[in-house]
Amino acid sequence: DKNNADSMEIDSLPHALANAGNVILCYNYSKNLNPISGQFLPAGFAENTITSIDDPSLFAKYPPEAVTRINIPETGIVDSSAGLGFGNHDLDYDQVIRWQPLIIGYRGEFFPSAQVEAAAHFCNLRQSDLKIEVGKAFVLGQREIPTDSKGRIRINFNGPENTFKFYSASEIINRRTAPSDLTGRLVIVGYTAFGSPDIFSSPSSRRISGAEISANIIENIIHGNLLKGASGNININLAIILIIGLFGAFVLPKI
Repeated sequence: DKNNADSMEIDSLPHALANAGNVILCYNYSKNLNPISGQFLPAGFAENTITSIDDPSLFAKYPPEAVTRINIPETGIVDSSAGLGFGNHDLDYDQVIRWQPLIIGYRGEFFPSAQVEAAAHFCNLRQSDLKIEVGKAFVLGQREIPTDSKGRIRINFNGPENTFKFYSASEIINRRTAPSDLTGRLVIVGYTAFGSPDIFSSPSSRRISGAEISANIIENIIHGNLLKGASGNININLAIILIIGLFGAFVLPKI
């Protein structure tokens, strides 16, 4: 019957994930909902904590995003995956995505984003190779990714929507895409059809999918293709703009 068929599909997914050995799962968090009392964390989730921290006492001064609730996938699926990370994208004041947190704090522990996990796995790094330099950077092996004081990076978008190669699910299922097209590549699976809630605005596009936002973030991390500046300190950046403006208004006319 249908219930047995659904059960078999659920049971087969952990086996498929375990056999693949390279699937990073996403979960979502909330910063506003009340915590779930006594929420059980699967072993696969607990193993994704970041324990290498340069100076934990600095978290009092430079705290990362603190979340109150985590929506965890089914335990068997989590424990069969190669890694786990949050997939939330933070909207700026004008509903545009410019920043991405690389870590969050939950129950006094710290967890990486799905983009960090994907980049680390692609570069053959282990969880022990990830390190938080509180308020300054996130380290993946030999790669040091400068962050703002909250552990966020300013996303360097490679271009507008569809800058990265897209394949539809039907192309994969119906074998219209050759396996060689995907071999050795980092593949992001997302929902981009009309009406998808996973569509956002960025500085380079009015309509970009969450999957392609993740592609940009992962590319930034792996290639070190990061925006340079005052580490996200908007006050300093505004001061620089103001000084340039004053120079143009009062100094140039006298030259």
